[in-house]
Amino acid sequence: MKLTLTRHLSLSLAILSSSYLLAEEPINKTFYGIGFYNTQGLVEQFAQMGIGAEDFDKEAFIAGIQDALAEVDSKVSQEEFQVAIQELDAKAAAHTEKQAAANLITAEAFLAENAKKEGVISTESKLQYEVITKGEGRTYDKAADGQAAQFKVAYKGTLIDGTVFDQSPEGEPVNFNLGVIPGFKEALTTMPIGSKWKLYLHPDIAYGAQAISPEIQANTALIFELELLDITNPH
Repeated sequence: MKLTLTRHLSLSLAILSSSYLLAEEPINKTFYGIGFYNTQGLVEQFAQMGIGAEDFDKEAFIAGIQDALAEVDSKVSQEEFQVAIQELDAKAAAHTEKQAAANLITAEAFLAENAKKEGVISTESKLQYEVITKGEGRTYDKAADGQAAQFKVAYKGTLIDGTVFDQSPEGEPVNFNLGVIPGFKEALTTMPIGSKWKLYLHPDIAYGAQAISPEIQANTALIFELELLDITNPH
């Protein structure tokens, strides 16, 4: 957690009260937005540390905001604050390590069963995929397309429980370059234009032990429906 975020949050004042009536002036909307969105982000950060909303110390949080706005001395010194942050970081690291180990077991068990399904192809890199639509176009050519290649795609990403964490807008394909996660990159550079595949990514070829969002935790297996529409080189 960064100190700068805490400083931003000190601006959020008592608009956390559900009885607050928001005025139409931009200044009111600005400060409400600072309070709401920064606090929302903080709650999400704590959730990744294993501290749920029910454990969030709202009274202490609001007291800190009120003291900062009143310009009185903090009840917690900078030294005490840094020690507390370090202890929280250690707790978060332990939680993440435990969660990552459990997620890896779940991911590998799912992929082991999935590999047995008819039509699922497994590669040496731990990528599994099903061909939904067989494309008739060309595939990526490293010599001709190079590292600057752009892949026009439609996609949807889900967790193994079906939760959608990302997708391209309906009817609006997007462009990706080669700077994507390894499993996605392998598919893009292998499938012919016009293909639609369903990808199953082991954490090793997704985001690994990195937790990047509340949905995508450490060692999470990912599933993508990926349709490759074109490959171009802008240079």
